[in-house]
Amino acid sequence: MNVIFDVNHPADFHTFKNTARVLEKQGHSVLFTVSKKDVSLDLVNRANVEYVHLGSYGKTLPSKVTSLPLLTKRLIDVAKRFRPDIIVGWGSVRGAFASKLLKSHTYYVDINENDYAIQLYLLYHPFIDYILTPKCYSKNLGQKQVRYKGYHELAYLHPRYFRPNPEVLRKLGHSKHDKIVTIRLVSWDAWHDYGKKGVKDEIEALIKELSELATILISCEGTCPESVKRFEINEKLAPDEFHSLLYYSSLYIGEGATTAAESAILGTPAIYINPIELGYIKELENKYGLVHSFHPNFAQKAFKLATNLLTERNLKAVSMRKARRVLKDSIDVTRFYVRFLTNIEGNSP
Repeated sequence: MNVIFDVNHPADFHTFKNTARVLEKQGHSVLFTVSKKDVSLDLVNRANVEYVHLGSYGKTLPSKVTSLPLLTKRLIDVAKRFRPDIIVGWGSVRGAFASKLLKSHTYYVDINENDYAIQLYLLYHPFIDYILTPKCYSKNLGQKQVRYKGYHELAYLHPRYFRPNPEVLRKLGHSKHDKIVTIRLVSWDAWHDYGKKGVKDEIEALIKELSELATILISCEGTCPESVKRFEINEKLAPDEFHSLLYYSSLYIGEGATTAAESAILGTPAIYINPIELGYIKELENKYGLVHSFHPNFAQKAFKLATNLLTERNLKAVSMRKARRVLKDSIDVTRFYVRFLTNIEGNSP
């Protein structure tokens, strides 16, 4: 079986990488097609996987729209040579289109947990064969939807596949005994982010407030505000080392939902500041108490909570126990993906 994993975002590669490795060990052929987004190319290069670079969508909405036909054609050209049985994507419009424009039948399997992106989904829904979503996904997408008990972050952060590396802390001049707050700021140039804003204007005040309680480290998607560049770690860590930092952190504060979920699964309490509400974030918040969500308009309340959490004596130990409950309640997502893809003919939508 030949499988193309189409990567539009660094998180896509994390989600697919272990499934791809297992498939290769089973004798299947795997190829990644990658568009340049943040650190996506750095990740695939460091992972030493076979991939084809398709290009970039750019950062503006017009450039994303006009680039879609070109990147779709490039994917089709690659697929004609590789002849995939399945294309797997994470909300990949080009992957869905390409699967149906190829002369031979190719399944398109979408792996998705972004229930906010329903309008984008409606654009390529007719070209999807299956869409795999967590059970907490809030939308009913019909017969093509297959729900599973877990989160796609478990496909790469489950203990079977992830081991935190303490060397990451030493690279940053810290140790496991330090109280660290990791802050993540997003670029707000994704299609679903247009017209929205986060907390960059208030970040300096937050750092001033928290720096008396913990070490502050900041990761930025795009350019960090000049006022906080001294806390930036983008140039100090390789992109595949960031999850180890999240694991050893005492608290995560950020605008990114994926990073909030990653932190929670790793046993680090997360404060998510973003106007976008998502099913998996709500579940990690309401069922497990690992995420605390705030609209940017209420950022000051979020900052106050951060201060309170950092003064709790057993914050990390309690959060680790909650994370173990998440693991107990969830399946091995990578094994599920592998079983689904290798039994694609036997799955009935």
